[in-house]
Amino acid sequence: MVASGLYLRLFVINTVMTGFFFTVGSIELSMSNSVGEAFNCPAEVCRCGLDPRGRVKVVCDRGDLGDPIPIRAMDPLTEVLIIAAPDDKPNSLTIGPIFQSLAKLEQLKITNSFVPAIGKHSFWGLRSLRTLDLSLNNISALVESNFRGLITLEDLLLDGNIIDSIPSAAFRHLPALKRLSLARNHLSEFVPRLFYGLHRLEELELSDNPLQELEPEVFRDVRLLRTLRCRRCRLTYINPLLLHLLPDIVTLDLGENGFHYLDKNAFGDLPKLRHLYLDGNQVTVLTSGVLTGHNLTTLSLARNRMMTVDPAAFVNVSVTELDLSSNRLQSLDPFVFLPLNQSLRRLKIGANPLQVSHLWSSILSPRVQLNLSELDVADIPIGRDQHFQTDLFSFHHGIKSLNLSGTAFNYLPVEVIRSLPSLRQLDLSFNKLSSLTDLSLSALSALQGLRRIYLHGNPWYCDACVIGPMLKWLDISPASRHIKDGCRGLKTNAGNLTADYINDDGAQPCPVCQDPPSVAGVELPRLDHVNLPTCNYPPMLIDSQGLPSKPATAAGATLTPMGRFVIFLENPLYLALVCGVAVLLVAAVCAALAIVSRHAASYYTNEGKRSKTGQPVDPAVSDESEGLFPLTARVGHRGRILKVEKKATEQRMDAIENESQLLSKNNNGRIKDDTAEQVSPSSARTNGVVAITVTSRGVHCPAYPPVEQPERSLF
Repeated sequence: MVASGLYLRLFVINTVMTGFFFTVGSIELSMSNSVGEAFNCPAEVCRCGLDPRGRVKVVCDRGDLGDPIPIRAMDPLTEVLIIAAPDDKPNSLTIGPIFQSLAKLEQLKITNSFVPAIGKHSFWGLRSLRTLDLSLNNISALVESNFRGLITLEDLLLDGNIIDSIPSAAFRHLPALKRLSLARNHLSEFVPRLFYGLHRLEELELSDNPLQELEPEVFRDVRLLRTLRCRRCRLTYINPLLLHLLPDIVTLDLGENGFHYLDKNAFGDLPKLRHLYLDGNQVTVLTSGVLTGHNLTTLSLARNRMMTVDPAAFVNVSVTELDLSSNRLQSLDPFVFLPLNQSLRRLKIGANPLQVSHLWSSILSPRVQLNLSELDVADIPIGRDQHFQTDLFSFHHGIKSLNLSGTAFNYLPVEVIRSLPSLRQLDLSFNKLSSLTDLSLSALSALQGLRRIYLHGNPWYCDACVIGPMLKWLDISPASRHIKDGCRGLKTNAGNLTADYINDDGAQPCPVCQDPPSVAGVELPRLDHVNLPTCNYPPMLIDSQGLPSKPATAAGATLTPMGRFVIFLENPLYLALVCGVAVLLVAAVCAALAIVSRHAASYYTNEGKRSKTGQPVDPAVSDESEGLFPLTARVGHRGRILKVEKKATEQRMDAIENESQLLSKNNNGRIKDDTAEQVSPSSARTNGVVAITVTSRGVHCPAYPPVEQPERSLF
């Protein structure tokens, strides 16, 4: 039976049986169902079958497994053995030289089993073993004899133990080892020649050990190392000689340590460096020359304390993916990323106190000429800047992934969506969106490549008018499929979320209604489309143009004039416009009043000059004289020129001339040479003649006839 099982496994690929073509997967499935009959298997505590590569596999992961491990009940042809346990049901095991009967074993994994030690010669005879995983146990020390006989071993995982010391040459019996993990142990120092014999080692994982320093002498035996990770190792300094001894390093991860400053040309001895992780340190500035000459695929400087980036920091540098998020950058030189315009494809710049104007000038402006496919501007308040919203991404049509999480958008500008025709992933989480308008939904539907959109963390308003069109879009859009699959919580009351609704990191994976209260806390995909709350518009719904928008209304839904006025005033653009017009009107009225007041003051100030004759003017006589003698006086320069136009009849003018001659005879024919001529008519008013005094200052008509004076002598 065993022989027939082996024959089928070798002959299964591309075999035609009873007229049908069977694939490898289908044969593996059929053999898995009958493997209990074909192979020995401790079915009480384990499961047996074939892995995707067709190897005999035994899995014992139910937990609470104690000694002895049922090795004798397993088939000698077993190639993969996995012994694990859930966190609440850990195993309690010891190991020793008990695996010799499994000579075909290629992969051995014993985790979460409280193994206290490896023991001497425990794996002797396992000449086919390629992977040994003893992580998440209680191993406290290693000795040279632990790994004897493992001449073909390539992967050794010892992370998550309590190892605090390792002697020199402890791994010298592992000549083929390529990957070694000692992460999450208690190692505080390394002895010299620790890695003696590991001439083929390519990956070394040392993260989460309190090492504080990496001595160059320790790494002298692993010069072919290509990946070195030492995150959270309390490092504050890297000895340049260490990197000089490791010229083949491709990936260097020194994240979450205590580096304050990066020396010029610090990585100059690593010509093959492609992935550099320095995130989570305390670097305050990225100076020029640190990365000169490097062709990096990944550069992570996130979560540092950088306040500035030298304008020449990326000169003669190539970077494909750059992460500067969560720093203290308040401004960026407009040309700081210009040297990267041919290489940079993915940029994370979010969670910095950047102004939108700096974001535009240094990254999104066409003069920088970046050709980005992924952009993360999370937690930069783009939504508050009305000027840059609409055309912010208009020159980056090739962006496929855009993170706008936490950017203070209270509506989704249609122009932003239309300017990104290649978009495949859009993150709108943790904004202030209460709905998506019809225009926004139409623009999203036009994105043929959109496959994922994140909408959680927004205050969605879920009545029939506001959320109805959006629910229809969620039902049919491929971009929202993951939302429906990821919404696992049940309907809750008034926003009390179930425990399985929250992710481990506290993020809400599913959009939830905030209002009206009757549906608060309900996940959008679980809303009843038919029995949605009746229409009651939220305080503010605006479309992509920044104008008040009324969503598609249900039958009978209306908005009162007062409601429209409130929505109108809540729009900051309209409010500013109304205030501006009011200020202009007030200014115009004030200016008109000032002009009128000034004219009136000028008129009354010059009134004395117009009527002054040496004695007051009698209004009654003036009115009467105006009826008898309508004259138009036009005063010239300083009142010295008086032009009198005759408006009376010839008869009246003759009467005035006769009276004047009579007056001259009474005064002995003497006429004073003065600046004025005095004409005195007779006292009889029946002739219709009125006395007139004509001077250079004007015309005066006295109220009573002049009194006859006696002759005056010259002496």
